[in-house]
Amino acid sequence: MTELEILRSEIDEIDSEIAELFAKRMHLSLSIAEYKRKNSLPIYDKAREQQVTERGGSLIPAEISGYYKRLLECIMSLSREYQTSIAAQGGTK
Repeated sequence: MTELEILRSEIDEIDSEIAELFAKRMHLSLSIAEYKRKNSLPIYDKAREQQVTERGGSLIPAEISGYYKRLLECIMSLSREYQTSIAAQGGTK
């Protein structure tokens, strides 16, 4: 294997782990959507999203924290979209 192939293989492994974690996160989003529906809470929680972004940024080296914050913003946007679609269908059950 060339050095490039080895590096790509490592990225493939990481991408598999990210996919697994993303699936878990979205599954939890279903539970959150159900809780919010039952308690008449809005899907969008600006304060919570800012908290997640800031916390996430602090977990990453400063030179890449801005990129990670953008990734988190994208993930949370997808989560809101997923929660909204579930709520529009009347819930998870």
